[in-house]
Amino acid sequence: MLHGAQLPLPVLKRWLLAYFCFYHAGTSSWIAGQSDYWTAMKSAAASSEYPRGSERRHFRAALAVSSVEELSKELPEFWDFILAPHPTCYCNPPCIPLWAMMERVSGFRGFGEWIAFKVADVVERMGLYRIPFDDDWTEKFLFKAPRQGADMVVEKYAALKVFPPVTTNVAWSFGYLRRELGDLKAPPRYERPLNAQEFETILCKWKSHLGGHYPVGKDLHEVREGLHWFSRCKLSQRLLRSLPQPV
Repeated sequence: MLHGAQLPLPVLKRWLLAYFCFYHAGTSSWIAGQSDYWTAMKSAAASSEYPRGSERRHFRAALAVSSVEELSKELPEFWDFILAPHPTCYCNPPCIPLWAMMERVSGFRGFGEWIAFKVADVVERMGLYRIPFDDDWTEKFLFKAPRQGADMVVEKYAALKVFPPVTTNVAWSFGYLRRELGDLKAPPRYERPLNAQEFETILCKWKSHLGGHYPVGKDLHEVREGLHWFSRCKLSQRLLRSLPQPV
C-alpha cells in the first residue's frame, strides 16, 4: 500500500513514525495529515478515541504520552538517528546490521524488541536503509509465534523432505521455505527472493491461520477498516486507492 501510494518522503516518514507508535493505518493517516504533527501525535497518545492496533495495545495512557513527548524532543531526530551510517559499514550502498538497527530503535521509550524488529522490516522493504536479515540474526530475534510456527513446519514436513541436518527447528523451517518458495520475490519491490525477513512473517501467520485466528485477507481487511475510520482524511483516501484488493 505505502509503496504504491508513492508518498513524498517527509510524509512517509511522518506516517511511519505514527504507525510504529499506534500500529493503526487510520490513526497514522490522521496524524500525518495534520499541519501540526506533534500536537496531533500528543493528542492521539493522550486519548482512547484514537485506535491502536492490537499489537500496540499497550501504547496508551502515561506510557504513550511520555513516549511521544520524548520523541518530539529527541535530538537527533528519530529518523536522523536510526538512519545514520553505521560506523563499521564500508558497503556501497551502505547497510546496517539487524541487531544495530534494533538497538537504535529500542532505545526510545515505548519501543521494545518486537516493534524494533518491525521497524527494521518496514524500513528495509520501503528502501529507506539496507538491512541484511540473515538467517542467524533473524532467528536470534524471533518471537514466540514464529518459533512455534517453525516447530509446526518441522513436525508436519520433516518426514517428507530430507534436507542436510541443521541445529534448530527454525533453521530447518527456513531451509524448507527457501526451497519451496525459492521462485517467489519479496514484496513490495520484488527485487530479491524471499528470505528470513519474510519467513518470520510466514511462520507467524501460518501458525495463527492453522489455529483458526488468522483467515486469509485479515491484514487487508483490518488496514482498510482502519483507513475508513478516518475516511475524511485525504491521506487515508490516497492510501485506500493503493491498497491491494482482497485475495
